[in-house]
Amino acid sequence: MSGLMLADKMSSQSDKLMSCESALEDALTKIKELEENNNSPKTQSIDNNLLEQFANITEKAERLAVKISS
Repeated sequence: MSGLMLADKMSSQSDKLMSCESALEDALTKIKELEENNNSPKTQSIDNNLLEQFANITEKAERLAVKISS
């Protein structure tokens, strides 16, 4: 029974990790697009917002990694 409970928890954590990885990939894609279009005046405000989102995603991914490894 405890094995099933652990497997369920691991599955849930794995789903969360996959979601974070997907969000991270999206953020990296946006960063690449911004670097390619760096001449736009709107880029600076978008850059700041994207960096905040990227920092949040990174923090969540690190917390999730710690939970999974524990």
